Amino acid sequence: MHHYVHVPKCAGQSVEDYLVARFGPLAFLNNRFGKTPQAERWTKSSPQHAEAAAMVGLFPEGWIESRFAVVRNPLTRFASSYNYYLANLKRIPRLMGPEEWFSEYVGFADRMPHYLDNHLRPQTQMVPDGTTVFKLENGMAPLVAHLDNLAGNKEGPREIGHGHVTHSLDGMEKTALSASFLRDLSTYYAKDFDRFGYDLDEVKSVSVYAVERDSWSAMDLMRLRRRHLRRRLWRASVRLSGRALG
Repeated sequence: MHHYVHVPKCAGQSVEDYLVARFGPLAFLNNRFGKTPQAERWTKSSPQHAEAAAMVGLFPEGWIESRFAVVRNPLTRFASSYNYYLANLKRIPRLMGPEEWFSEYVGFADRMPHYLDNHLRPQTQMVPDGTTVFKLENGMAPLVAHLDNLAGNKEGPREIGHGHVTHSLDGMEKTALSASFLRDLSTYYAKDFDRFGYDLDEVKSVSVYAVERDSWSAMDLMRLRRRHLRRRLWRASVRLSGRALG
């Protein structure tokens, strides 16, 4: 039994599609998790996005013969997550910028560590010790060669394609993240930079989609205000529950 450690926004869907095409159906995979009502979910995150501690605890020692994962520079991983939630999933108000979205995530992370299905969770928390790690920046050919060695053959597809593709929305343009925000991200993901050998200066510029000012609408403002209200109400409920427990 081999464990593909799916780190969100590191070509996970592409790798899973390849594994299915080459080896058949995968276990511990639910691509409809997001469509399942929250009250009916048996896990806090989709099974394929389970963090390292959960996977190590679920499977007894010796059951997993090997583990492999694809990781990514934390800065471009964040940008990919933001674009995906904004443009594909449409779960970010169009006027909520990346800095505000990240601040919201950090505010939720301590009490709700699986918030956003682990899409922004540090990669160090996703990848168990002893995992064979591949960098997305080096392409997928090394991973295909690794799978050839595990399988003992070179049968099946020779290339890993592209799964999720983020498309721009009307009234959006690419905007570079500020240098100060990139430093904030690098501080938050410092352990990822250290463990996987990334450097802040490796990426010259990181851009995300943003709404052009002349395309703002009253509906956009209403959705952003509604998001702010929900966040304030959630924080108030957390404070009240904390007092009750105390």
